[in-house]
Amino acid sequence: MHKSDLVILAGRPGMGKTSLATNMAFSAAKRFVQDQEDGIEKLPLTPGPIIPAREQLGDLLLATHRPKEALEAYRVALASAPARRGALSGAAQAADAVGDTQTAGQMRALLAK
Repeated sequence: MHKSDLVILAGRPGMGKTSLATNMAFSAAKRFVQDQEDGIEKLPLTPGPIIPAREQLGDLLLATHRPKEALEAYRVALASAPARRGALSGAAQAADAVGDTQTAGQMRALLAK
C-alpha cells in the first residue's frame, strides 16, 4: 500500500470488514512507529524515564492477544535496551502464551538477577 491509495471495503454484515480495517491500520501504525523510533536519537536529558516504543508495542500486542508478535517486539526492545524489567516481564508473558517455555524461563532468570 502507498500513502495515496484509497481502500474501499465492502461486504455483507459479519464478514470481518471492521477486523480487516483495524488490522490494516494497526500494521501501518506499527511500521510507522518502528521507522520513527529507529531514526530518533535519545536526548541526554529527559523529564523522566522513557519506555521504548518497541516495548510499548509489545505491551499493546500482548493486550490484544497477539503474543507471537509481542515476543518479537520485546526481543527488539531488549536488543536496544538490555535488561529492561518491563520488556523482560512482557517477553516472559508472551513466551508463556506462545508455549515457548525455554524463552519464558530465560526471561524470568534475567529478571531474577
